[in-house]
Amino acid sequence: MAALPRSNSFEGRKALPKTSSFDDVTFMQAAMNDTFMKGSDDIKACLETLILAKGEEAITAADKLSALIVAAGVRSFTECNVVETLKKMLGDRDTSEAALRAISSICDNVGGRAEPFMVPFLPNVLSAVADKKSKEVRDAAEDAGVAIICICSVQASKNLQSFLFAGIAETNWQTKMWSLRLLGQFAEQADAPFSRTLYQVIPVVSSAMWDTKKEVKQAAKDATLQALKTCQNKDIRPFIPAVIEAIENPSEVAETLHKLSSTVFVQSVDNPALSIAVPILMRGCQEKKTESKRRVCVIADNMCKLI
Repeated sequence: MAALPRSNSFEGRKALPKTSSFDDVTFMQAAMNDTFMKGSDDIKACLETLILAKGEEAITAADKLSALIVAAGVRSFTECNVVETLKKMLGDRDTSEAALRAISSICDNVGGRAEPFMVPFLPNVLSAVADKKSKEVRDAAEDAGVAIICICSVQASKNLQSFLFAGIAETNWQTKMWSLRLLGQFAEQADAPFSRTLYQVIPVVSSAMWDTKKEVKQAAKDATLQALKTCQNKDIRPFIPAVIEAIENPSEVAETLHKLSSTVFVQSVDNPALSIAVPILMRGCQEKKTESKRRVCVIADNMCKLI
C-alpha cells in the first residue's frame, strides 16, 4: 500500500490513497439489502399463511415465523410489517389465536431482542384471556402472557406494571386474575428493581384481595406474597406472612402491630421496608384502641432511627 502523504496541510491530511478509501461501501450495502429482501419475502408469505391458520397449523406457522425472524434479524419486525400484521390479527376474533401463538413463539425463540415489539401487545393478551367464545384463544393468551413476562428486562418495570395495573382494574375476573399472576411472576423474576416500586404495587394488589371472586382473591394473595418477598430487609421479612394476614383480615392488625413493636430494627430502613410497614401503621392509626396507636408510635420511632 502506498505511504500516506506527510503534508501538514489540511488537504494533505485529508487525501487518502485510493486503496484506503471506502468506495465499495455502496456495493456492500446493496448486497446486504438483497440478502435481507429474500428473507423478507419468506416472512411476508409466512404471515399470510399464519392469518389463515388455526390449531396445530397456527402453532407450526408461528414457529416457522419466529425462525425466519431469528434469521433475518429484528429489523424484520418493522420492515416486514410483522408488528402491524399481528396487531390487526389480534383485533379479529378469527385470527387472534394465531397471533397469540406467534407472540409466544417469537418470545421463546427471539428472546430479549423481541421485548420492545412484544411488550406493547400485553393489553391485547390480557383482554384475550377473558375471551368468552373460544377456549383455544384463552389458552393461547395465557401462554403468550407468560412468554412476554419471561423476556422482560428489569428496565421494563415501569411500562410493564402500568399494563398489569390496568389489567387488575378491569371488570373481567379472568383478566384481573392473570394480571395478578403475571405481576407475581415478574416480581419473582426481577426482585431488586421490583422492590423499589412496592409503594405503588401494594395498594393495587391489596385492594384485589377483597375481590368477590375467589380466584382473583387467591391470585392477589399470591402476588402480594411474591411482591413482598422482593424486600431484602431482614428485620421485615419474617413478618411478611403476618402483614398479608393483616391486609386480608383487618382484625389481625393489632396482633401484627404487637409483633412489629417488639422488633429491634438493625438494618437500614429503605424504601421497600417502608412500603411494607407504612400501610400497617396507617391502619393502626385508625384503630379505636389506644394501645394500637401507642404501638404505632413505638414502631415509627424505632424505624426513624435507621432511615
